[in-house]
Amino acid sequence: MSKITCTMYEMMDENDEGHDVSAVVVTCSKCGHETTSWGTEEPSVNRCLALMNAECPRGENNFYIAGGNG
Repeated sequence: MSKITCTMYEMMDENDEGHDVSAVVVTCSKCGHETTSWGTEEPSVNRCLALMNAECPRGENNFYIAGGNG
């Protein structure tokens, strides 16, 4: 298991009801895989980091942490 620092940025995204909402995008610094979650607070970032591990395109089991803005 490796410790991977991810970059993140905020954007506007359309939710299920068609409304624009704030979202956070987290990008793996190792392979470039991205995950997105509505909201910009810590729980949304943590959700992205958990999704990063579950959705790793390389099938790796890493520990992802939030780094700076990308």
